Amino acid sequence: MVHFRLVEEFMLLANMSVAKRLAEAFPETALLRRHPSPKEHLTERLGEVMSSLGVSLDTKTAGNIQKSLQNIQQGPLQQYDLAQLILTVYCTKIMETASYFCTGLLDDMEEWRHYALNVAYYTHFTSPIRRYADVVVHRLLAECLDAGPKCSYTTQVVEAIAENCNLRKKAAKLADTASRDLFFTLFIKEVKEVRDTGMVIQVLDKSFDVVLKHSGIIKRVYCEQLQKFADLEYFEHRYVEGQHKLSLKWKGKLPQEMVVFTEVDVSLSVQDSLRTMVLITSPTQNDTPTQNDTPS
Repeated sequence: MVHFRLVEEFMLLANMSVAKRLAEAFPETALLRRHPSPKEHLTERLGEVMSSLGVSLDTKTAGNIQKSLQNIQQGPLQQYDLAQLILTVYCTKIMETASYFCTGLLDDMEEWRHYALNVAYYTHFTSPIRRYADVVVHRLLAECLDAGPKCSYTTQVVEAIAENCNLRKKAAKLADTASRDLFFTLFIKEVKEVRDTGMVIQVLDKSFDVVLKHSGIIKRVYCEQLQKFADLEYFEHRYVEGQHKLSLKWKGKLPQEMVVFTEVDVSLSVQDSLRTMVLITSPTQNDTPTQNDTPS
């Protein structure tokens, strides 16, 4: 694995070096890639979640966030693999989307920075066989090294290329997500039912999201479906001390409280319309009636 990381490090260094060279040679028409820092209110919310677990969060750089996550391995959640997965998902969700841009249209060079990599200049150079942005970067680099013809790119042309690349990349990501969801649904249909351990990642007024342990897939559980297809009698939503909570009352069993980090047993099946039904198993009489045994 060491050699793979070494290759990745060299690729990042190549991308950064080329980006800096292009920014200096073509300050108005260089095609670079930027990654804005997360929005402040999102990092504050993430900090509250981490603080409740006794983990301090430094969001100045993505590297500092990673160190905060690593601290969990020595902290109170070290035995909760799902909780660590949830925090990783939380950290991913607050991140802005990286995008291509034309240097001539962003006067503030601080906006050029790549937050995740914590570098001032970044672009895509190393994969011209699979990304058109890399082809454009190769052409610009060849021109500034006197190793190729002049590109004659204008600011407007480079910006149009950047916008199109951003659009295509987003479309590819959406297609990838849809494909994964479809094949997972077809797998469930084939085996009739999939059971897994899950952990609550978000609580809403009539539903809650769970992340599945073995696949990392996030699914939404609707309380009304639990009433119709399971043994749930009624549910009640509360907002206490900045935290959403759902109290579930099961038939003949103790009530159960859904908050972030509550561990549940999940059952997935597929209806005729290829819609996935996500249910949870009601707790046994021996289960605790409130949040599962997660540390405070």
